[in-house]
Amino acid sequence: MKLAFALLLLLPLVFSTPQKRLIFDTLFQTDELKTLVDGIVGTLGTNATEQACETECHTLIQADHLLQFGCPLVCKRGPESEKDLPGVMSFACLVCLRKRLFVLPLITAIWIIVSFFITYAIAVSYGHVEPDFPYISHTARDSPERCVFGQLINIGAVMLGMNVIVRYWYLKEVFRQKKFSDDVVWWQKFNIAGALIGIVSALGISMVANFQTDAQKALHYIGAGLAFGLGTVYCFVQTRLSWKLKSNNIGNRYIAIAQLINSIALTVLLVTFGISKILFKLKEKEHGFSEARVMFRGVYLLSTISEWFLASAILTFALTYTWDF
Repeated sequence: MKLAFALLLLLPLVFSTPQKRLIFDTLFQTDELKTLVDGIVGTLGTNATEQACETECHTLIQADHLLQFGCPLVCKRGPESEKDLPGVMSFACLVCLRKRLFVLPLITAIWIIVSFFITYAIAVSYGHVEPDFPYISHTARDSPERCVFGQLINIGAVMLGMNVIVRYWYLKEVFRQKKFSDDVVWWQKFNIAGALIGIVSALGISMVANFQTDAQKALHYIGAGLAFGLGTVYCFVQTRLSWKLKSNNIGNRYIAIAQLINSIALTVLLVTFGISKILFKLKEKEHGFSEARVMFRGVYLLSTISEWFLASAILTFALTYTWDF
């Protein structure tokens, strides 16, 4: 898993080319990190508080340099033996996210969608599911497709979590640099809440992959609730933050509009899926799955199709981050 995470961090570096994208725009090397640390230590010494270190860090860095995002990590105290070199090595591992970060949402969406279709194809080829719109979770009930599904979706969940964290960093820096007419502190707390919701939602996606619906039904449904329910809440939180930026002439207003439309569509799909799923489950208890699927075909297809579109809508929302990243 450590290797997979390392590869996920290095992947954006493969596509790196000089290109300015909002705040993520300038290359920094190891010597720049060393120069920054030397400047902080030279001014404050090695016993300065983390708060004083961060203040000096922002003073030394250019306003549009990506290193400004790393000040909290650079100033974080490491083990006792590393006091003369604060958390610079922790931050250095993020060098790979320096450029072309906008490919991260693209790769994330493509990865998860392709994962769905790979496991669907395997399940259909083995005759484990019907070819016309099975539930996503039903394509991962049997071996070998459930093993493939679990591995691929776990990686996808980590990638979604990375999108959440980068979005949080972006908004945090915007709030730090810009002077809004109202309480910036409140909006930053709102940003933190949104990031926490997004991380828990990504965890839910991992739970759906790891706990199959037949083996661990309760945990599977909890994961689905976190993934779809909190995922929809997260999208509305980020939409509100985007409209806040738009009201202060920051960001792209078309992206904010797209996020609002996407969030409304998510809500409609979530309600449709929830109601149709409950109705079909009631019929399934009376007649069994195979018979209910035939007798109540319309309800079944409404439930499965809305689930596929619901999952896709969450991924299309992540694509709106491409502009800011």
